[in-house]
Amino acid sequence: MLTTLEKYINQEPDLLSNVYKNRKELSRPIVEFFRNNTIKEIYILGSGTSHHASILAKFYLEKYLQVEVDVVIPTIFTNYININNNQKYDKSEIMCIAISQTGTSRSTIMSLAEAQEKGYKTLVLTQNNDSEIVKYADVVCDLHCGSEDVMVETKGYIVTIFTIYLWALELSLSCNNLSLRDYECKCSEIRNMLLNYSKIISESRKWCISHISDFLRMKRGVITGYGLNYSTALEAGMKLGESYRCPIQSYEMEEFMHGPDMALNSEFYIFLIVSEEKELPRMKKFIEFYKKITNNVFVISSVYESDIKKDLMISTPVNIDLTPLIYIVPFQLMASILADAKDIDLINYPFNKDFSHSINS
Repeated sequence: MLTTLEKYINQEPDLLSNVYKNRKELSRPIVEFFRNNTIKEIYILGSGTSHHASILAKFYLEKYLQVEVDVVIPTIFTNYININNNQKYDKSEIMCIAISQTGTSRSTIMSLAEAQEKGYKTLVLTQNNDSEIVKYADVVCDLHCGSEDVMVETKGYIVTIFTIYLWALELSLSCNNLSLRDYECKCSEIRNMLLNYSKIISESRKWCISHISDFLRMKRGVITGYGLNYSTALEAGMKLGESYRCPIQSYEMEEFMHGPDMALNSEFYIFLIVSEEKELPRMKKFIEFYKKITNNVFVISSVYESDIKKDLMISTPVNIDLTPLIYIVPFQLMASILADAKDIDLINYPFNKDFSHSINS
C-alpha cells in the first residue's frame, strides 16, 4: 500500500500535463496584468517550500523578462525591508508576488497585506482561492495542484515551479522577448520531459529502494547544488528533515566549502545534485574530494557519467530550465520511503498542537 506522500508524488505526471495543457488559461491573469502595467521590479514572498520555489522563480523571471526580482522571507519583508529604498522606480512599476499553496501562511499574508497597504501591486499564487490571502491580492493566479493532507508538500512544490516557469515563457512571448519559434522549441522540450516523467519517478524509486538500508543508517547529511538547483538542494534538505527527521543541511556547492566542510567525517552522508551549468567542472573535483572523506557520497544527475551503484543517473536529459523538476523527485521519494520505513506520521504535527495553534504560523 502506498503512503499518502507517495500517492501525491505519483500524481505529479498528470498534474504537470494538465498544467501544461491549460498554460494559457492559468497564465492569463498575470499576462493580462503585465500588458496593462509596466513592471520593472518584483518582490517574491513565501515561506518554507514556497520560499525555495521563489528562489527558482527569480532565475526564471529574470532570464525571460526585463525585470529585477528580489526574493524576501515574508517576516523580513514586513519588518525590515524598505521597498524601493533608492526611489529607482515609480510605485506603479513595482509588484509583490506571494506564493502560498494553502493560502494560510500567516507571515506571507501579513507581508502581502503590508505591500497592498503601501500601495504596491499585489499578486498571489495559491490553490485555495477562498483563503484569507486572496483579500490582499490585486491578481489571483490558480495553483492547479489540489490539496495535500500531509505536513510534507511534494506535488505543490513541483506544480509551483512549473507554473512559474510557464508564466515566464508566456510573459516573454507576450512581451516579444521570446520569438514564437523559440517558444515552440521550449514547449517541445517540456513535452519530452512530460512523456518521460513517470519513468523518472520509477527510476528514482528503484534507486531509493536499492539504498534504503544505507539511508536508514544516516545520522547527519548534507545536500549541495548550484545554479538553478541550489533551490533544489534547499527543498530536498527540508523534505528529508520533515520526514526522516535527522539533521540535514543544504548549501550552494561552493558555499559549503567555506566553513561547513570542516565538520565532515566518515559518517556524513553527502548528496550532490549535478547539473550541466557553469559549475559542473568544479563539482567533479568536489566529488573526488568528498569520496576521500566518506564512502557515503551519492550523485544525482542526468549529465554526469557514472557507473557507481550509489549514483542515480536519470536517463532522460532535459533542458537546464527543467532540471529542478526532475532532480527533486528522488529526494521526495526518499522522504516518503524513509518515513514509511520508520513509521513516522507525516499527517500530524509532531509537537504540542496547542502550541502550534498559539504561534499561528
